[in-house]
Amino acid sequence: GLPATLAIRAFQEGDYREAVRLIGVGVTGLGEPVRQLGLWDLNTEKSRKLQEAVDALQEKYGRGMIHKGTNK
Repeated sequence: GLPATLAIRAFQEGDYREAVRLIGVGVTGLGEPVRQLGLWDLNTEKSRKLQEAVDALQEKYGRGMIHKGTNK
């Protein structure tokens, strides 16, 4: 893809007079967004069961029927 091509070209055309330790390349918009698990999410079984229940209810009643509340 274009981002990878640009990253490779930037690396190849760079003027590196010292060793390169790390090169980072970020991309976005490659697919549907996913929920990243938190570092401290220890009870993944409980979270998985909750998500399955929410998915089943949303499939039956529609995506707009269940949503997270806000703390205002």
